[in-house]
Amino acid sequence: MASRKINPFGDDDDLDDYGGAWGPPAVPRDAISSIQADAAAFSSSPSDILKDTIRKEAVIKDILASQSDLRTLLARVKTVQGEVDKLQSGNATLKMYVENLTKQASKR
Repeated sequence: MASRKINPFGDDDDLDDYGGAWGPPAVPRDAISSIQADAAAFSSSPSDILKDTIRKEAVIKDILASQSDLRTLLARVKTVQGEVDKLQSGNATLKMYVENLTKQASKR
């Protein structure tokens, strides 16, 4: 029996559009040779490499700081969601109490 790759997002119809497998799209050979020619034409001096490395490190630090901020926000969202759930439960209890009082008052 042939094994079928499963789309982790649940939309298996897309598998047929990409040859039945996940992965990067096929790149035409002329595009590859164009990229290789561009890369060969680009010669970096040591100072360019150093500047590029410093820039990349700054980007990585920004990404890590953003991840930390997102984790903090996610924790806050979870806390607020817990508070909302408690308040909704309390509101449901109060609603039932008011309905019962209204029924009792209408019987009198």
